[in-house]
Amino acid sequence: MSTNDEGLTWTGKWKIVRADLDLVHVFAPQDEISFARDPSGAGYTVQHSSSAPDARVFSTAVLRAVDGEQPSFDAVSVDYPLPLFSRHHKHRYRSLADKIEAFAQKNPAVRHLEGSIEIPCHRYPHQAQESDSDDHAVRTIRTPIRVYQFVNALEKKEKRLFVIYKPLHPSCGTNGNGTVIGYD
Repeated sequence: MSTNDEGLTWTGKWKIVRADLDLVHVFAPQDEISFARDPSGAGYTVQHSSSAPDARVFSTAVLRAVDGEQPSFDAVSVDYPLPLFSRHHKHRYRSLADKIEAFAQKNPAVRHLEGSIEIPCHRYPHQAQESDSDDHAVRTIRTPIRVYQFVNALEKKEKRLFVIYKPLHPSCGTNGNGTVIGYD
C-alpha cells in the first residue's frame, strides 16, 4: 500500500455507498473501485468493478496527486463520526454530499487526486429535463474530477471516507456539481 504521513492510502479497494443523480450512471452503489500506481509513475489508474452503464469513463484516466494540507473532517462537517451507510442513515450521507461540494469549491488546494473523465452529456432523460442548456445530441465531454479521503470521519476508525467530487462543467448544464461517497 502507498501511505503518506497522515495515514492516507490511495491504493486498495473502495466501496461506493452513494452517488448523486448526475453520477449514478457512472457509480452504482455497492460497486468497488481501486487505484493502482500508473506504470509511468505519473499518478494512479482506476479499476472499476461496476455494473453502472458508464463505468468505462475511467478507462484512460490517470489521476495525479495534488499536494496540499490535509484538512480535518471538521472543515467539512461536525456531524460525525458517521455510521457505515444504511438506508437509515441515507439522509446524513445526502447532507454530507452537499457539505462536501461546498468544501471542495472553497478549498481547491487541499491534498487530493485529480484528473479528467469522459461523461456522456444528455444521454439520460433526467439530464435533459434538468438542463438549462440548449438541447443537443448525446456527446461525451471531458469532465474534471477530484478525489479526497478523510481519516477519523467514520465510527469504524479503521475505515477511511472516500469522496469523488465533479465540479460543474460549463459547456453542458446537465453536468452539474456531483459527489460520490464511499469507504475502504
